[in-house]
Amino acid sequence: MNNEPVAWMYERPNGASKLSFVKEKMLWEDMTEIPLYTHPAKTLTDEEILREAYYILMREQQTKAQEK
Repeated sequence: MNNEPVAWMYERPNGASKLSFVKEKMLWEDMTEIPLYTHPAKTLTDEEILREAYYILMREQQTKAQEK
């Protein structure tokens, strides 16, 4: 498998970001360049899917409770 970046994320400290599928010259001195790679997909078991769904549901309920 090719271990080369497939895209790059460029971020600035002020929160601005840009996604590019070609490597660009650094436009700003304070810009952070983050290479993005692909990876093989992991097949989840039914138990793993249910555990993740439960975790997401609990996190959403906690967020709603904190907003009140």
